[in-house]
Amino acid sequence: MKKCPHCKATNSVRHGVRQTSVGLKRKYLCKACNRHFTPDEGFNRFRHSPKAITAALDLCAKGISLADVVSTISTSTIM
Repeated sequence: MKKCPHCKATNSVRHGVRQTSVGLKRKYLCKACNRHFTPDEGFNRFRHSPKAITAALDLCAKGISLADVVSTISTSTIM
């Protein structure tokens, strides 16, 4: 069960999907307040895809320089 961001209730049900720039996202309907919501995956309103962001963070954690990370990410098909 997903937690409603509006009323914090946990009695929600799946209620279709919606199209975003990243792809299809599952919509939920809160049974308590009767409002629709899409759960936050942690990458809301980011310019790049979650796959590109995690790849860049992984390369930075491995000690690769920022310039090399940028060139690696921009030349790969992750973006």
